[in-house]
Amino acid sequence: MAEVIVERIAVTEANGFCDGHFPGHPLVPAAAQAQWALVALERIAGAGKRWEMRQGKFLRELRPGCTVELRLSREKRGWRAQVVDAEGAYADMLWVPHE
Repeated sequence: MAEVIVERIAVTEANGFCDGHFPGHPLVPAAAQAQWALVALERIAGAGKRWEMRQGKFLRELRPGCTVELRLSREKRGWRAQVVDAEGAYADMLWVPHE
């Protein structure tokens, strides 16, 4: 069984994830979710390594007021990063070393 690294992220309007997206209807943009994965990858794999998102699917709207998990698992081609909660996935990304 593959190793899975899990980080919990509290999604609130106060932490700035939703700034500008969208007034009166806050939403965490895909770019913020990708940044969470990239920061975690740099911490796990070591700073200085460059990564690119080879695949990315953003499946549901992520709104403030919840806690999600960022799950990272090693795959043959790179790292799978998923943003999930008990109801399923918000994002599914495959990150590979930049060539």
